Formats: sequence, C-alpha cells, structure tokens
Amino acid sequence: IEAGTVIETDKNYIFVGISLPVFKYEGKDVISVSEEAPIFKTLKAKKTGENLEFGKNSFKILKIN
Repeated sequence: IEAGTVIETDKNYIFVGISLPVFKYEGKDVISVSEEAPIFKTLKAKKTGENLEFGKNSFKILKIN
C-alpha cells in the first residue's frame, strides 16, 4: 500500500494520497489519508481479507488496488 492506492472495505473506500473531505463513490464513503497520517503505518502492512481498525470503527479489507 502506497500513495495512489485505493482500499475497498466492507463499509467504505480508503484512498492513500492527499487528504480530502469525505465524499461518496458507488454508495460508499471515500476516506482520503496522506502518507503522513498516523493510520498510514497501519494501512501499509495490511492485506486483502484482513481487518482494519480506524478510529472506533472496524472494517474488513475486500480489495486493494
């Protein structure tokens, strides 16, 4: 996982790159994070099928593009 990666979870999408306000795509929220965000260290080690804790929420990673 690096800049430009889109992670699809069971509840949303996470885009790694620049930080933007949340927006909708295909009915799911898209959360944008930069490589400087604290969550990025956790994200970059994740693989498809794993769970991700983001704040108080838990997501299952469905696809990494």
